[in-house]
Amino acid sequence: MRALLRAVLVASAGWLAVADPAALGEAAARLAPVLGFVAAISVVVNLSSRTGAFDTVVAALGRLPGMSGRLGAWALVTGLAAVSTAFFSLDTTVILLTPVAVGLARARGLEVLALALPVIWTANIASMWLPVSNLTNLLADAAGRFDTAGGFTAAAWPVSGIAFLVALAASAAALVVYARSPVPAPAATEPGGMGRDVGSFEAHRLHALSLAVLACTLPLLATPVPYWLTAAVAAVVLAACFAVTEPGALRMDLVPWGALLVAAALSVAAAAVHASGISAGLVAAMGGLGVPGTAAGGAVAANLVNNIPAYLALEPAAAAGRETLALLVGVNVGPLVTPWASLATLLWFDQLARRGEPVPWRAFALPGLVLAPVAVTLCTLAV
Repeated sequence: MRALLRAVLVASAGWLAVADPAALGEAAARLAPVLGFVAAISVVVNLSSRTGAFDTVVAALGRLPGMSGRLGAWALVTGLAAVSTAFFSLDTTVILLTPVAVGLARARGLEVLALALPVIWTANIASMWLPVSNLTNLLADAAGRFDTAGGFTAAAWPVSGIAFLVALAASAAALVVYARSPVPAPAATEPGGMGRDVGSFEAHRLHALSLAVLACTLPLLATPVPYWLTAAVAAVVLAACFAVTEPGALRMDLVPWGALLVAAALSVAAAAVHASGISAGLVAAMGGLGVPGTAAGGAVAANLVNNIPAYLALEPAAAAGRETLALLVGVNVGPLVTPWASLATLLWFDQLARRGEPVPWRAFALPGLVLAPVAVTLCTLAV
């Protein structure tokens, strides 16, 4: 990650020298809310995890009817991921549900990837339902790429249905593959995970507060209140309470700076290249490829440079309507091979590493090489 970050920052600095400041300002204005949201919600999740809030959530979910077995845990994770992605965005899904998937996998004696891969695959593939489901959808909708205010949703629902079925099938395959070798459940740990210097009363108070903050934040993300503002307020409330009770927990690494900087730098670089006119040849080459070519080009570009800059760079080459929808299929459904192909994937790797479950890149890339072309092809047929 550090080597990738250094390379991206160097490339971005080079392009900044020839960029149009107005274009860079527009790109920054588009990205600032989503990156700010990711930073704030990461603080909420990582502090809540420290209090044991997600242990409580996993225990409560495990007591639901039919959820005690492995299949129930898989159905729960996949269903929550689909609903969360549709209404709260794929980035929210990954940050909130990856800790839940890790906890359920450990409780059921499964390899973590049996439930973690369904989270990231569902988040990426099934992010076509609503404009809010993916930042690229919001970018297309805000640019007037569809006829009416509800034009995106009306145009995308057949694709969304196919995408969800593909995500469901892929997630089921992950459960089958990674359930073959049971993993012994870890020994029970003291609930909460708080520092030794935190008294029992204070620890329970922070635990209860974290659950309350999560319970209030999630519904508000589906309201007209700006999503970044909701997350920011939740982060400030939790951080203020930790500052009084356990100030040592307030560290810089609560925010996934590496993932955010990679996404921001790649997007700024793409905006700079586009503004300088260097990308004109690429856009011209993309023109006239039609729906299948546009979707394929979007998928390849997303895996090379991240889906947000890929969309921004290729948007001028896609005609409004079906070709724009095909481009969204490519950049939303296709980022399944490289870890930097979407911000959600970077955040997924970050959340797994924070919970002591680092995943080799090949474990994500190898199945992605098979899944990405299948998923993009099937979804493109519905455009």
